[in-house]
Amino acid sequence: MIDKHTYVNELMLELPNLFSDAKKAEQAVDIVFGLIKDKVGNELVEIAGIGEFRTEQGRVVFTPTRSLMDRISESSSH
Repeated sequence: MIDKHTYVNELMLELPNLFSDAKKAEQAVDIVFGLIKDKVGNELVEIAGIGEFRTEQGRVVFTPTRSLMDRISESSSH
């Protein structure tokens, strides 16, 4: 499982014009996960090439695919 900090950093790295600071990026992550939590409910939602979302104990858990993890690792190493 990837932690919130990783998502925040990736947003700032990939979209610096939109997310110039960690606070804005963190707000975006919170909004996206909030929307997913509202829509997922107790279901499992899979997005091909991205991963799966599910809820556990009232919070959204995201498990990325191996290909997404590899891409994040590549991006972080540059």
